[in-house]
Amino acid sequence: MRWLYLHGFASSPASRKAQALRQTLAPAIDLEIPDLNLGDFRNTTLSRQLAWLETHLGEEPATLIGSSLGGLVAVLLAARRPTIQNLVLLAPALDFAQRLPHLLGEESFAQWRERGERDFFHYGAKETLPLAWHFWEDACTHDPHALTRSLPMVIFHGRRDEVIPVSVSADFARWRSQTVLHCPDSDHGLLDCKPAIAAAIQSLAGGG
Repeated sequence: MRWLYLHGFASSPASRKAQALRQTLAPAIDLEIPDLNLGDFRNTTLSRQLAWLETHLGEEPATLIGSSLGGLVAVLLAARRPTIQNLVLLAPALDFAQRLPHLLGEESFAQWRERGERDFFHYGAKETLPLAWHFWEDACTHDPHALTRSLPMVIFHGRRDEVIPVSVSADFARWRSQTVLHCPDSDHGLLDCKPAIAAAIQSLAGGG
């Protein structure tokens, strides 16, 4: 079984949450943290990330741990690959394409479309980097509800999340019988929930 952590938007394998989980889970779990920027943040799309991950994983069984936008990528990949056996989703941005215009603001979103690219602060690079408009167009073509098969899924989503409302995860979990939803008193980062998240991952490992 391979274990992969999929980081969020404008992040990197160096994220605090990813590195803390890797340290906590070792040596029992060798947590892989691929760089979903794929060496070219400007031209990043969900489609490129999914294609790369499919090639990277091959036919090996895997558990995916996805944070924010990485949670959406994990769900989309599980819809394509029956070899994905478990999901752990951390404040998953399941409605990312629909929510992004609201998060950016109407004027900023319109300027992005008109100019063809927009600068975003990249937390991995620790600087502002441009992102092409095609990122949003591509994101609109992906639907997390394409995941129709049942598989063990654990979701952590903070009740104080101001980026992605906890209701998004609650609605997604409602009709999925193997899903356990935890709604701690936390924000989008869930940094104060690392012990509980690690315990949930370890429980899946023990059950496998």
